[in-house]
Amino acid sequence: MPSVLVIEDEPNILSNTIDILRFEGYEVYGATNGRTGVEMAHQKRPDLIICDIMMPECDGYQVLEALSSNANTRSIPFIVMSARIDEKSLEHAITRGAKDYLLKPFTLAELISVVRRYLNDNA
Repeated sequence: MPSVLVIEDEPNILSNTIDILRFEGYEVYGATNGRTGVEMAHQKRPDLIICDIMMPECDGYQVLEALSSNANTRSIPFIVMSARIDEKSLEHAITRGAKDYLLKPFTLAELISVVRRYLNDNA
């Protein structure tokens, strides 16, 4: 079963995203901050990471840089999510290794589509 790590500091968004992905048949891990997310990525080695950009302490860009610089995690597709994605922010994320983005609030269809795109999963 493909696994997804969701890193999001807003409890309702984290919980809803986890519930949706579990309902779709994925193994899902959740982290409420960037530091914990980096640790979980190293421990769990998920097949996909979805990470909020604006978080306290360790933001999504820092998470992306930490994981991209490590040989064990750099190949994991990384999707950024944010309520605010302008061209400069998106370029910043993509040049650091992000594969795609989700604009909050996203729909169920948008979430499932991006997950399936990077996991090559049609379930």
